[in-house]
Amino acid sequence: MKKMKWKHLLLATGLLSTILVGCSSNQISEANPEASAENKLDFPTKSLNLIVPFAAGGSTDTVGRGVAEATQKYLGETMIVVNRPGASGTIGVTETSKAQADGHTLGLVTGTTLAMQPLLKELDYTIEDFEFISSVVYNPLLLVVDGKSDINSIQDLISDSKGKTLKVGHPGVGTVNDIAHAALFKTAGIKVSNVPFKANNESIASIMGGHIDIAAVHPMESAEYIQNGQLKVLGIFTPERIDLFPEVPTIAEELDKAGIDFEFKDYDFSAWYYLAVPKDTPDEVVTYLRDNMKKVIEDPGFKKNAETLKMSVRSIVGEEIQTQLNAMKEANQIMIDKFDIGKE
Repeated sequence: MKKMKWKHLLLATGLLSTILVGCSSNQISEANPEASAENKLDFPTKSLNLIVPFAAGGSTDTVGRGVAEATQKYLGETMIVVNRPGASGTIGVTETSKAQADGHTLGLVTGTTLAMQPLLKELDYTIEDFEFISSVVYNPLLLVVDGKSDINSIQDLISDSKGKTLKVGHPGVGTVNDIAHAALFKTAGIKVSNVPFKANNESIASIMGGHIDIAAVHPMESAEYIQNGQLKVLGIFTPERIDLFPEVPTIAEELDKAGIDFEFKDYDFSAWYYLAVPKDTPDEVVTYLRDNMKKVIEDPGFKKNAETLKMSVRSIVGEEIQTQLNAMKEANQIMIDKFDIGKE
């Protein structure tokens, strides 16, 4: 039975790229006939590269390939995905910051690579080393337990965990999962032991196999198992309930029922994805990319397939992104200090 679960999980993961990249072939493969007429710049003059700072097949790679596939329709050039995994995503982000600043190389960067990892170790980049083109999607976190568990709420979890140490799936120091776990469990006084995994899929399989107790995971990996009853959701790590799971209460709501004030109730623990270029990219190229990548992100086919993967599309640009990242960084520093994140 456990082997079947693992096989099922891996098959589901393998379908991710197919789904998001699978925007309507008619929409994507036809270059925008107005692109050359509208574009008065000598840009783009060749195919574009999109540096994805994680390995092929993962959630970030899936998002990147969806963006790359949709880009040709609006920019009239192909976009090639270049995977540069390693060091919690910081290798690829560093390469993006040092790329030729002509607009032909973009990076798919994340909130954790820009607003958390630089607080945990010395890196060759900061938020100020980039011009931000657009946000792409955000991927919220759900707190899940096994579907057969007697735990149905955070209050149940707090009561059941007294005198115990819960085993928690842990995908790495400084990830959104790591921050969310620390904020919840230490606020609620729940003792946990981190069990390391390379990906959320492994945590999910281990919960269903009875090897660990709980984990914060993304909807794109867990929705199928939630819908068929193999996983149970206790709460979502967002400031408000979301349209994808309107019946799921926020973590702050659940803690409030238990008489606990959640200091970080306004913090969004979702994984945010952004498109960025090096800071010295010409202003007119940045403007052109912002205008056209906004069309990519708002493309009905892209949106539909993102929703199929249980991701939420949200388009913010430029200084608004920088403001958001700086706010994340400030909150992350508070949580690092308060919860000793990164100190094992």
